[in-house]
Amino acid sequence: MAKIYAFANQKGGVGKTTLSVHLAILAHQLGFNTLLVDLDQQGSATFLVTGDGSRHHTLEGTVLDIWDPLKRAPLQESPIFGFDFLQASIGLDRVDRDFKAALAALKRLHLLESGSGPYDVVVIDCPPAPNTRQLAPLFVANVHALPVTPDALGTQGLKSMVSLSLGEVLPINEDLKVRILINRLKANSTKNKAIADNILKSLPEFTFPYILFDREDVRSALRIGKPYWEVCRDQAQKTAWYQLFLALLESTPIPDIGTEVPEPENADTILDTQFSARGGPAAPAGGSPAAPAGGNMPTAGGDPEVAEPEDGEVTHDTYIPDDDEGEEASAPMGEGDGEETSGEADSQDDILDQLSREAEGGTE
Repeated sequence: MAKIYAFANQKGGVGKTTLSVHLAILAHQLGFNTLLVDLDQQGSATFLVTGDGSRHHTLEGTVLDIWDPLKRAPLQESPIFGFDFLQASIGLDRVDRDFKAALAALKRLHLLESGSGPYDVVVIDCPPAPNTRQLAPLFVANVHALPVTPDALGTQGLKSMVSLSLGEVLPINEDLKVRILINRLKANSTKNKAIADNILKSLPEFTFPYILFDREDVRSALRIGKPYWEVCRDQAQKTAWYQLFLALLESTPIPDIGTEVPEPENADTILDTQFSARGGPAAPAGGSPAAPAGGNMPTAGGDPEVAEPEDGEVTHDTYIPDDDEGEEASAPMGEGDGEETSGEADSQDDILDQLSREAEGGTE
């Protein structure tokens, strides 16, 4: 069965689509049979993998077809990157009225096959609105990839989505792992850097230490059909981009968070809660990405080749978290005697609340 990655956050502007396309690119480059699924009716991922900005202006031959069990999935191959995709449709909002139908449709993704056989990796780009197309993928996914920007609004979205995944989804989908990706850090912002550090120290079980910067050449790279690690001239950022997605592809089990999980509610209640509320792991050490089904994992070739900076080029804007303050960091969740107590659950909520408060009132 395919391993499914759902990129979801209720806050827009966190780079969700850019990151999901990059994961699909690396999985394809490493030899995984890869499928990208665009569930956002704006069709941004569809545009990035085809170069056609109006391709999603249709109801035919789109991801909508997997809602009909009598139809074959309209798989297409990206003319730019080479992996398969299910394109978005401008009419995707019509499926938001029926959660059970959406769940049944998305379960088909585990069993889809291309001409080369079953898919190894399926990447879902979810819409930013808290609707069925954002919630249902989490119930079928193996990994909830949660991009977050290190700012006040970003940490608010982080709290909402972590609470949703751990409190509502995990009791039903026990395979779900949460992975926080810190993205679009502004290199000249002391406040952004402090918030990123706090996220890393407060939620080490879930947060990768590869922090990605807010740079225009990230978007321009995809527009010329290349992942960022192939065009970036900053050595540390080039490596961070490559290693982040390589780490995502590794099959490291999520650590025991040591919290009591509440009883699940029905889907309609969860959706109502998310609508009314609208308006957060250490990176796996060592190891190799999971091997594609039926074969050996292609070697990644180590770190990507890094180009030397040209004369006069400045490459000092890469942020590396400060480890000197480690003694002041909160203890990782799940440490101690391992008993599940409500006090530990309260501590997790306190961490998320503290992150939001510090983001709103931090020092520039």
